[in-house]
Amino acid sequence: MVRSPTTIVPSLRPGAQSQAEGPSYSERDRRGRGSWKGRCSMRTGTGRTRVLLVPLVAALLLGLYASIRTVPGRAQPAATVLIAHIGEFGPVLTGTNGMTLYVFDRDEPGVSNCVDRCAEIWPPLTLEAGAPIPPVDLPGSLTVIERPDGRWQVAYNGRPLYFYINDGQPGDTTGEGVGGVWHVARVEEAPQPQPAATATATPAATPPPPSPAPPTPRLTPGVTPISTPTPAPMPNPMPPSYSPYGMGP
Repeated sequence: MVRSPTTIVPSLRPGAQSQAEGPSYSERDRRGRGSWKGRCSMRTGTGRTRVLLVPLVAALLLGLYASIRTVPGRAQPAATVLIAHIGEFGPVLTGTNGMTLYVFDRDEPGVSNCVDRCAEIWPPLTLEAGAPIPPVDLPGSLTVIERPDGRWQVAYNGRPLYFYINDGQPGDTTGEGVGGVWHVARVEEAPQPQPAATATATPAATPPPPSPAPPTPRLTPGVTPISTPTPAPMPNPMPPSYSPYGMGP
């Protein structure tokens, strides 16, 4: 006797469903609640993150602005010479090392005549390249001239500047008056502008008043004015030696 195949159906516990049917309502409910909570927590976290980022970004921007405000400007280039007030000399020129600078009476404007041994005792203030930079309140001009040896020497108002080898420290002026031709490089006062001359008109000479006319004689009615006769000229007397014949008496 042939038996027909029997299909075995597994028994399920109450409330259980097969995996093919999907999760039960309770599981879907739990998962849904969990998903809802997760979505809520994620949304809440995103909003909280945004709230925290706003002050952070503001703080960063404020710090960046403050850093930009506090960045120092470009440093000004250092002056080639300085101004120092030394005793009786008043304001004088010095190098950046504070040593006194001098001028030479035998120099010509724009020309240095201190060379060789002289330049060893009186070292010139030179520049490698470029133009000298004057201090802020220096009157006059600071330029460079070409020395006979090809170096560029700084000049103040056309006069070359030198150091003195015997000066030992800033403020020394032992080179003043050496040989009667070396002097401290004093700061020259800027010439004061002359006031413009005011043109003053010179008044024209007033002509003198005319002389008064002589008074006119007043005539009395019925009276004829008497005119004074002018005497006739008298003939010249004949000289005593006169002779009609050309002979004397």
